[in-house]
Amino acid sequence: CEPLRRSFEARCPQQWVKYFDKRRDFLKYKKKLETEGYHPPEATGKS
Repeated sequence: CEPLRRSFEARCPQQWVKYFDKRRDFLKYKKKLETEGYHPPEATGKS
């Protein structure tokens, strides 16, 4: 995968690279929410 990543970074504008990285992270997060559901963080006692 590393050679493909370097090729992608070399041929695409940096803005695209950042966009697709963020999109990949979001899609992974979305998939996790769909499979596991949303679990709010525990209350810390502060208001």
